[in-house]
Amino acid sequence: MLFNIVGESLNQMLSKAVRNGLFSGFVVGRGSNSVEITHLQFADDLMIFCDASLVQVHNIKRVLRVFELASGLQLNLKKCRIFGINIPDSVTSDWAAVVGCDVGHFPAEYLGLPLGPKRNSIALWDPVVAKFSTRLASWKANSLSFGGRLVLLKSVLSSLPIYYLSILQLPSSVYKKLQSLMSNFLWGSSSEKRKIHWMKWTDICCPKFLGGLGVIDPKFQNRALLGKWVWKFANEKDNLWQQIIRCKYNYSVNSLLPIDPGQRRMSMLWNGVIKSFFKDDACGNVMRNNFMLQVGDGQSISFWSDIWLGDTPLKIKFPRIFALSRNKMGMIAEFGKKEEPGWNWNFQLRRQLYDWEISQWEDLMALLRSFRASNLNSDWVCWAGSSDGKYSVSSFGKFFSKQREGDFEWSRLVWRGIAPPKVEFFYWLVVQNRIPVKVELVKRGVSSITELSCPLCGNKFETAAHLLFNCDISWLIWMQFAAFWGLSLVLPENPISFLYAWEGARHDVSSDSIWHLIPFVIIWSIWLTRNEIVFEKKKVDVSQILYVAKSRLAFWFKAKHPESVLSREDIFTDPLLADKSKNMGKSRSRLVSWSPPPSGTLKLNVDGAVTRDGGLGGVGGLLRNSEGKCLLSFSRHVGQVPPLLAEILAIKFGLEIFFTSVWRYEVSLIVESDSLKAVEWVSNPSSCIGLYSDLVKEIADLAGTSFISFRYISRTCNIDADSLAKRGIG
Repeated sequence: MLFNIVGESLNQMLSKAVRNGLFSGFVVGRGSNSVEITHLQFADDLMIFCDASLVQVHNIKRVLRVFELASGLQLNLKKCRIFGINIPDSVTSDWAAVVGCDVGHFPAEYLGLPLGPKRNSIALWDPVVAKFSTRLASWKANSLSFGGRLVLLKSVLSSLPIYYLSILQLPSSVYKKLQSLMSNFLWGSSSEKRKIHWMKWTDICCPKFLGGLGVIDPKFQNRALLGKWVWKFANEKDNLWQQIIRCKYNYSVNSLLPIDPGQRRMSMLWNGVIKSFFKDDACGNVMRNNFMLQVGDGQSISFWSDIWLGDTPLKIKFPRIFALSRNKMGMIAEFGKKEEPGWNWNFQLRRQLYDWEISQWEDLMALLRSFRASNLNSDWVCWAGSSDGKYSVSSFGKFFSKQREGDFEWSRLVWRGIAPPKVEFFYWLVVQNRIPVKVELVKRGVSSITELSCPLCGNKFETAAHLLFNCDISWLIWMQFAAFWGLSLVLPENPISFLYAWEGARHDVSSDSIWHLIPFVIIWSIWLTRNEIVFEKKKVDVSQILYVAKSRLAFWFKAKHPESVLSREDIFTDPLLADKSKNMGKSRSRLVSWSPPPSGTLKLNVDGAVTRDGGLGGVGGLLRNSEGKCLLSFSRHVGQVPPLLAEILAIKFGLEIFFTSVWRYEVSLIVESDSLKAVEWVSNPSSCIGLYSDLVKEIADLAGTSFISFRYISRTCNIDADSLAKRGIG
């Protein structure tokens, strides 16, 4: 706390010096719409801005000297630097001598980011590229398996460039360098030895459930991180950076989303944010379409031009009424007055409507009557991709992935987490027909291969499907394992068909069954045997392949299910025993139902519900005594709200109804909700920051008595309240 007091004291002294005219900083904007910046405090760093004047430099020196005398602390001027903008070096040197510090030169670095470079120059990104090259060195790739490379690749992406990517727009040339480094590392390629890249980078960056590896693409990560500044611009109106942006680019105080200024010159940082948000591509469209305007007081949302009711602006949906309106640029508050549960609308048209225009007028009125007012005091921007309406990089990635559909069940058939990572990675390549068998190598220009026959049987071309499934040797291995369950299989011609056939061969198989592990074991065993034959000139031995595969199956199964009473020897002898083991698998928690409160206590269960399209919401709840008897219940429509807001409103309305009932003074009350975040916030209002803080504080004030407690419960305990909330949607 000492640092906070000292920092605040220095801030107060500098602010008073500015008010007394001792020095002044730079001004952004003009007239009343302007902001003056004199000093900024970041942790233990302080930046002071003043006009280019020797007098002001002397005054700053005096203020700092007074601070040293008053606080007993001494500033380390050896770590301080003075920068001059459009000032001769000789003048800056004289001023530095007055202060007793060194002269700084641009470009420099401050708080880990470059200060004063050319607009998004390539050299600005050299530190990031250099760190990537060091962490993704080729010697590391040679010492790691594919699974290990993938883990390291993801860890590098999630840490190294994120600071730069969250502020600066990634240039295309830098992106290509980073992409090349990551792709070469994954496939083990280097400047000395070029290796085949079996999959396109765009496919690798797809989520696992869509057939990729889930590697985060730096360009996509950059777009998602820059999008957060748009959300902050809309909802964090008290921040200094936002005030500077509004003044510099003449944004209205009430504007929620930034506008595209076209060819207007902007700063390097804000230019990157605007370009990313308004770019006409998949990322830009998802971002713009899901930043939804939520009406509070109607002061910041344009009635005709913004998308706030439906999916298109009202001026496009009702062009004739818009043409006749006297107020084409007005905000929602200028067209009506907020009244529970909706709005009282008041329009002024230039003339009376003709008969053929009345139908459009009636459609507009019907749409406006269906609009329900929210409980927020001001307009805000809601992110449709998360339950609490707040934008985050992870929610953007998940929401963006949901827009795409896959035609193969990767999560169920490949990425099970039951085999070692390198084996699942190879399994993924097998399904994609991207393993280095002879036919595939010839397709990719490997000229040293003259013999294309299968190493195991020698009587057919070596393709992935033939080697692993339809070769005589591999077929015998598959049949040996199927025989333990008394099955006889016909193996399909391609990997995908085979996986579906293997899954469908047994209808009684559970998710923890050893049956799911067998394809990983056999495919990996056959592949290692094939490599020994090709590179070490070993002979084919079916009994040896079967022995190794059964041993591997026993080891992997025990590693996945250490609680099983079976030994590795038991599983090796008869894999069917694993399905009969009673202790195998994860224990399933039993369903928990609602329980009545203690005698002399009432229990209020509340819940909120929102339609899947993020549209209308409802809240509901019921009050019951220790005998389980329902004393009162409620259902209410709450308009267009995010799910978390609906949960908080359910608690608020439930308490309001309780305090108007005859039981409000007689007993203690337990309030239960299945929203963990809502319960945490109302129990500790200081933990809630941002959009819902006023509402949570209102609930805390309402429940500011000792006989009320809040509890989180599972959804199975809150079924009755959930039904009432869904009824409230209407």
